[in-house]
Amino acid sequence: MTRDWEVPQDVLSIEDPAPVILSSPSDGNEFPLGGISSNSVTVPMPRTSSASIASKASGFVASANAAPTADVNIMDQPISTDPPLSMFERKGDHPVPRYSVVNMDGRPVGTNKFWGSLVLGNGNLGVFTQPYSVWVNKDTSLWGLAISQTDLNQLAYGPDPGANPVQYYYNPININSMALSAAEFNAATSSVTTEALKENSALVHLWANRGQFPNSKRMSSPLVHGMGFVSGRYLDLTPKIVTGVFFRDFSYAGKITGNGADRQKWNVTLNDGKQWRIYATANSGTRELQLQLVNNSTLQATGSFSGVIQIAKLANTAQEYALDLAAGTVVTDITVSASVSGAVGTYVFTFAKTGGSVANAPLMYALPHQIDSFDATTRSKLLGSLQLKSLTQGLMTGLISNSWTMVETDMPVSVGWLPGSNRNWSAKQSNAIRSAVNSDIGFDVINASNLPSQYFSGKAIAKYAQIVLVARDILGDENLVRQGLDKLRAAIGRFATNQQMYPLVYDTKWCGLVSSSWWRTGNDGEDFGNAFYNDHHFHYGYFIYAAAVLVHIEQATYGNSPWLAANKDWVNNLVRDVANPTTKDPYFPTSRNFDIFMGHSWATGLYARGDGKDEESTSEDYNFSYAMKLWGNVIGDRNMEARANLQLAILKRALNAYFLMSSDNKNQPSNFIANKVTGILFENKVDHTTYFGNQPEFIQGIHMLPLTPISPYVRSKQFCYEEWQRYFEGRTDNMNSGWKGVLWANAAIFAPYTAFDFFASPKFMASWLDDGASRSWYLAFAAGLGGGK
Repeated sequence: MTRDWEVPQDVLSIEDPAPVILSSPSDGNEFPLGGISSNSVTVPMPRTSSASIASKASGFVASANAAPTADVNIMDQPISTDPPLSMFERKGDHPVPRYSVVNMDGRPVGTNKFWGSLVLGNGNLGVFTQPYSVWVNKDTSLWGLAISQTDLNQLAYGPDPGANPVQYYYNPININSMALSAAEFNAATSSVTTEALKENSALVHLWANRGQFPNSKRMSSPLVHGMGFVSGRYLDLTPKIVTGVFFRDFSYAGKITGNGADRQKWNVTLNDGKQWRIYATANSGTRELQLQLVNNSTLQATGSFSGVIQIAKLANTAQEYALDLAAGTVVTDITVSASVSGAVGTYVFTFAKTGGSVANAPLMYALPHQIDSFDATTRSKLLGSLQLKSLTQGLMTGLISNSWTMVETDMPVSVGWLPGSNRNWSAKQSNAIRSAVNSDIGFDVINASNLPSQYFSGKAIAKYAQIVLVARDILGDENLVRQGLDKLRAAIGRFATNQQMYPLVYDTKWCGLVSSSWWRTGNDGEDFGNAFYNDHHFHYGYFIYAAAVLVHIEQATYGNSPWLAANKDWVNNLVRDVANPTTKDPYFPTSRNFDIFMGHSWATGLYARGDGKDEESTSEDYNFSYAMKLWGNVIGDRNMEARANLQLAILKRALNAYFLMSSDNKNQPSNFIANKVTGILFENKVDHTTYFGNQPEFIQGIHMLPLTPISPYVRSKQFCYEEWQRYFEGRTDNMNSGWKGVLWANAAIFAPYTAFDFFASPKFMASWLDDGASRSWYLAFAAGLGGGK
């Protein structure tokens, strides 16, 4: 089919199990907000191996090759274009069909994208383009592409709407403010197809009667994040615009002339008082659109029409001119390019478009984190009072431009293998760390990672990799390193040869590496839905991190890495599944999880949900990017490393704008901010909870783990302190789970000395460690963030 659309001081009151001695340090490494109860700890000096060497932690150097030059588009450099490794069995019978997808046979289709509802289930749930929501309304009387855009006063809060903070809020769904339809559409004969499914856009066709295909009358609509108009190109149809809110006023507003075409305009006020604008651009040589008010819910043309109809909500009549200037230009896609120079990363959205307008540029809406990173030229185009609310990420602001340029000036290029900057370990720190490593090196990682779960197996292997890393880069103990490397290679080798309990398979329908668990058990929720593309960035990030650490240790110890030569392609396959950067790779979709427009990833895979995709664990989101950064570094893939650094900078900005809510947050509702973290952020709602329980340590802690050198880059001292004061000050005494260790390790970001003393205490209990954490690593984490005391 031919497409018709050309388209500081310590602040903790420490509940230490050991006797408390008031002897707090007070230098600038602790958060300067108050006093401390601290514990002095003496750890016996362990017997040192004869092979022990005096060492300083190896520094982190940007990739062995120089960073990409500023003229290299790092978003268009494939990791590989080779087929997935042959050890991954090919499966073409994934149980989830690609509903309504056409013209994409054999090509990867994204699984975690904003347009997912078009191709899952019955294809009739919301697509949250931001600031609009659209869906294919298949109701008999309203069949068409429905449009909604909610204001702040429409949010629903609960379970106690009067609480502060409320647990959740959501945008009401299925408010059919306006819908693009046609007299020829009906539930009995009309149908929907979807194609051109890309990283940032999709094209949906509504057919009057597809039985007459390929000559059927149809309306086609490109769906793009941030689009200023909802547009439909009509082919020989009788347009109809319907509303479930009812028309209060409707009037013809004349023509807008310029740039080679006339655009008709109508003013609409709905019964809820909200104003909308309708624009129409007829195809050359065809009759103009004549709209008539049929009744209080229907506008209909007097005859057939071929051309474009665009609908936009008008929140500020003073900015109506902006709609007039941009009407006629339709955005069909967003292409992304990026370059880096030192710690500065620049990325550009270029808007593919059709049609013409007076401005010869489209109206698009930008999110707050994008606006904060705009360069001067892009910022100058902002229409400050033309704002519409996004669904869960604050106010969006309009601007008319053919491209946006965003700059991140603080990429974490120097964040490396070890936490913080302290490498002058005191005797107290060195003794405690050595004692812990001598104990932790015996961890049975081989059996502990032999699990029917990619997620928990990966956590166990990453935990052990950190222990060996401390042995090498802090202690410099060759005997411990050798012992640890043997076990680490064996544990990760089970997965590198695909011999785990549920081996990965390559799904040829959606094009990705998934657990074979569904084919073995028939349970779509096995391993958190990995087989259905849930959480791949969470799961595979742990393996990529462990592999990078293993290679780093081998390279630092032996000068080269035999393991790398044998297993590079396996790790790269995992990276490609989650973060393939380009359509040049024919085996994986582009950027499965990370949504560069929204600034973070989506965890939900092939599940149709009324509130859209969601993200729970922000920390495991940036853990993947950190792992990719380290892996790119050890294999000398400077483009991969640069992409990871840029992605981490974007994540830092977006997560702190929407997910990690300091007291000065301006984007979430004021009666929600005191929750400190969003919990689960969906496209259409936010719920301060988790999928596994409502305890505060669960909800807050899932946004902390794993604690790695990148954690303090994303999570500020101020935020972490506010969160501690809100939920955990004086409340960890009675905790006896791994969450206690997670909370105290996170506290090291603003109170490293107190956190170190907590983990070094002789009364510390192993039950306070999460299954992905070790005492060795937490001691190193706190010591690295503090000074040598």
